[in-house]
Amino acid sequence: DDEQIDPMSNDYIGIIANYFSVGLMIGGSTSILYPILIVQAGATASLMTASYAVVMVFWSYKIVFGFLSDCFPIFGYKRKPYIVIGWLFCVGVLISLAKVGSFVKSLWFGCNLLTL
Repeated sequence: DDEQIDPMSNDYIGIIANYFSVGLMIGGSTSILYPILIVQAGATASLMTASYAVVMVFWSYKIVFGFLSDCFPIFGYKRKPYIVIGWLFCVGVLISLAKVGSFVKSLWFGCNLLTL
């Protein structure tokens, strides 16, 4: 029963792709804070720090979401539906941000968008 797991197999490649995509989303969402808040809107450094904390807060609840997915499976699957729901939510937020695009002028409007 000492079977080796191949992380590049079809059964496990989704985990690698998911974490790679999460890294891109976290890096992109935290990197965009400076140009929007400081450069364009003229916000203070403390507001930028608070906005960074809001963006990163859900990463802290990763273990809670893990317990939730294990205790309440959807259609018999423990993790896949939760990952799909999370990515659909992410796509929805990105589409809504893309629609407002160049209208991010006011400081409070930009801060409210970042907290979606």
